[in-house]
Amino acid sequence: MIWEVNGYYYGDKAVKQNIKDKFGLDTDQIGESKFRYSLISDFMFEQEYKTQNLVWNHPVAKMEVEHSQVADMIQTEGRFLREDQVHKTIYRTHNVKMKPYPTRIYQTSKVMFEQEFNDQVDAVDLLTKTEQKILNWIKVNRNQSEFTVKEVSEQMDSEMDSDQDNMRKYLKRIEHFGLLKHSKQGRKIFYQLRSGI
Repeated sequence: MIWEVNGYYYGDKAVKQNIKDKFGLDTDQIGESKFRYSLISDFMFEQEYKTQNLVWNHPVAKMEVEHSQVADMIQTEGRFLREDQVHKTIYRTHNVKMKPYPTRIYQTSKVMFEQEFNDQVDAVDLLTKTEQKILNWIKVNRNQSEFTVKEVSEQMDSEMDSDQDNMRKYLKRIEHFGLLKHSKQGRKIFYQLRSGI
């Protein structure tokens, strides 16, 4: 099994040269890239970091950076597959937003664990700290009784600042891992802790 973590950086010089070679545009036509701050999250989506990124205003420059990242990922995948004829399972995490190519490229390790190792990993370990906090609250306060998103959101209001839309997302993810189940009564959705949790 191969698990590779990829990150890519495309410097100004390389981008400008590629644009000149491919499209015949000079530096004065595409302008300069600028450093801007943006938020990125870690692979487990538990913390966010403020980081500087090189951002291009010209659409051709933006396209060049985006397409270069995807092309590099596809090239790397091809190199792995050409190494030998023995089947290998390749898990890859990377920072490039692209459609998976082929099927086992994951943008985060969390998604990989969710899809590949869910039989071996306890579902609670795949939850974020906030989701674990909500699940623990449900175990203590609701046990096997049914509840709505609104009830949990209002009753947990003192412990965490979360509106109903966010609470709905959290409960759906907790249900996704098989820890909750839901039923509908008219237009209302009722959640309930699965037995044995």
